Amino acid sequence: MESPEKPKLSFAELENKVRNFKDFLISLPDEVFETFNNKKNHFEIDLEKKYPDARNYRIFHEFIGSSENIPTQIREDFPGEDSIELFIDNLTNQK
Repeated sequence: MESPEKPKLSFAELENKVRNFKDFLISLPDEVFETFNNKKNHFEIDLEKKYPDARNYRIFHEFIGSSENIPTQIREDFPGEDSIELFIDNLTNQK
C-alpha cells in the first residue's frame, strides 16, 4: 500500500524549514557536521548543473546562504527528487 503524499509546505514554511536545517547543521558535532555539509554542498552543485536557472529560485538562495538579490525569483521548491525539502528530510533522518 502506498503512503499518502505529504502535503506541500507553503513557501514561508519551506523557508523556515531551511533556516531550521542550517541551525541543525551547526549544532552537530564537527565530524558529523562535515559529512552532512559535504552532502549539502554536493546537492547544491548537482542542482545548479541540472537547473541552469537554479539561482532564480529564492529557496536555493536561502539554502546556500546567498544574499544575492534576483528580481524575478521563483517562489517554489524544485520538483521531485530535486526538492530541497526532500533533501533536508532525508538527510536529517540519517542522524
